[in-house]
Order: sequence, then structure tokens, then C-alpha cells
Amino acid sequence: MKNSLNSVDWYFLNKALKNNVDKNISKVISTHRKKLKNLTKNAELPFSPKETVNNLSSYKLTDDELELLKKQLGFSIKPPHLNKTNILASFEKIHFIMKNKLIDKNSATHLKTEVAHLAQNYISSYRPSSNDLKKHRILRTLRNNHNIIILKLDKGNGVAVLDCNIYLDSCFNILNDKSKFKLLDNDPTLLREGRLKRFITQLKKKRSIDDDTYCNIFPKGSQPAKFYGLPKLHKKRDNHRQPHLRLIVSSIGAYNYNLAKYLSSLLVPLLPDKYSVKDSFSFVQGLRSFDFNNKFLISFDVESLLTKISLNETIDIAVDLNIKFSIKKTDLKKLFSFQCHIRDSFFFSMVNFMIKSVVFMTSLYIV
Repeated sequence: MKNSLNSVDWYFLNKALKNNVDKNISKVISTHRKKLKNLTKNAELPFSPKETVNNLSSYKLTDDELELLKKQLGFSIKPPHLNKTNILASFEKIHFIMKNKLIDKNSATHLKTEVAHLAQNYISSYRPSSNDLKKHRILRTLRNNHNIIILKLDKGNGVAVLDCNIYLDSCFNILNDKSKFKLLDNDPTLLREGRLKRFITQLKKKRSIDDDTYCNIFPKGSQPAKFYGLPKLHKKRDNHRQPHLRLIVSSIGAYNYNLAKYLSSLLVPLLPDKYSVKDSFSFVQGLRSFDFNNKFLISFDVESLLTKISLNETIDIAVDLNIKFSIKKTDLKKLFSFQCHIRDSFFFSMVNFMIKSVVFMTSLYIV
């Protein structure tokens, strides 16, 4: 580009680009400083691992392991090796987008050559640093230690390290409640996927749903829902007592997961906003504009809210709210029944369980 412009034009273009880059860098730095301030008492890195790493296990973490874990589970590290196919596919997508936006269509061949050169140059010049390779070795060591399990916290930032046997015992103590859960001899995922497939196909034949909706909610390659627990370190506990766990059944990849997203899209526009908030940020913003003179702010915690909601009554309400929808009321009710099935199954520690009496209302099931 520099060769195709005169010196004056190049100077102003280069200066404008530099100003934009500097502005974006300042914005990113400011955002990360704000996040750090909320995460820890220190406004700048480095901060102490004690502020984010909670080691409740019998395993003594090394200094290197603590330094890595303090960045939490979402921290990104350069991979030791690149997947060439994925890189080329990404550059192919970039080329496709740029090609469609070309003003001069005669430059398409030149663009393809330049993008291909950039892709090959990126692959050939990729070299992870020794520090990144060291971090991967630390992660492998932690992953191969089957005596511990590393989890994110139920609330707040940080990670918790628990003894694996204590974590499993805590989970099985809940799952052994035969009034709520049942141990299964086999995985019923494929059977339930087949039932949902047949019903969705019937809806398409009756033209109750369009082709796009059919493709989006039709289950393929389903897996059983996954069960795990997150430690509640924000709750008060005795010094030597293990934390309570928030038990979660994640239905990502389950036979009714895409159906849940579809039904959610029908319900979200109908949710009232007068006595609700979008998230904690909008709640705080609302509090700042509220006059608290001669007033008190009281917080109530509802115990086991989801498990005490009537499933059939909730489905009837959801169906009645969507009376103007193209699907018949009986068919829509059956779709909700597929999603809110009280006998859904999940997988934990090589064992399949079925929910007997606990009712879950979302695609990410929470006890």
C-alpha cells in the first residue's frame, strides 16, 4: 500500500491508523484494569494467587502451578502446535469476506495470492515461546493428577482445588437420594432422540414449522447431559468442612438442547420487564438512580425455587402465552414436555442417572 500512495497520503493514512490503534489499545487496557480492580484489591498485575486460588485439597500446589491457576480457567495460552487445516479454513473465510467486498473485481486474483501468502507465512513462522510450553507442561501435570479436581467457583472469580474422592462423595450423596434420582442400566439418549425426531418430522409434514426451524431443532448425534458441581465458597462453613456444591446438569449437546433454545426464543419476548432486570450491571445502575432516604433495601433468597414450581401449570402458561403461534396448542405443549421432561437422564462418573422428582425448567439444569 505504501508503494501505491504518494508520501503525503501515506503519512496521513499511517498517522490515522496509528491513532486508531493507540485509541483501541488504551480502551483495552482501561477495560482490563477495571476487571482487575473488581477481581482483586490490586489495580495492576501481578496479584497474589491467594486472592483467586482456593486449595482445599491435600495436594500442595507448586509456585508455578499457583501462578498459572491464579489466571483462572479461561486464561488463553498459545497452543504448542497449530492445526494447519483450521488455520487455512480461517484464512479461507477471510478471503471469502474480502472478495465479496472488493470494489475492483479485477483485483480478486491478487487478493487470493496475498491472503494465501499470509496464511502460509503465519503457519511457517509460528513458534510458541518457552514460557508457553512451560505452562502446557504444568497443565499436563495437573490434568494427569487424578487425585484432585479443579473447578471454577459457583459465584465470584477464582478457582477451587478439591480432593477428587471428596468431590465424588459429595455428588453421590445427592445422587443416592432414590426419591429424586434413579440409577439406570443403560443410556436412553438414542431412544429419546428418536422420539423427538419423529415428532418434529410430523410437525414439518403438517407445515406447523418451516424448514429453518426444522433444521435448527432436529437432533443429531446427541449425547447424554453432563452432571457436575460448583463449590459455594461464598457460603459460610466450618474451617475443616468441605464447601457445599451447586449441582448442575448441563444439557449442551443433549437431544433436546436445540429445542430448548428454540422454545426460549418464543418465551423471552413475552417476559415482563417492569419488575425484573437484565443482569447485575443494570440492577446496580438502577440502584444508583434510586432515592434511599427513609427506605431500606431488603434481599430475599428463595430456597429450591425451580424444584417447587408446578411443571404442568408452567407448561400451560407458556402455551397460553403463545396462542398466536402457528403450532397447534397440543403440539406446542408436547414440545415443551420434551424439553421439561421430568425423567430426563444425565451422565456422571461413568454412570447414567434419571431424574425422578426434581423438576428443571431450563436447558442448563440447576439444582
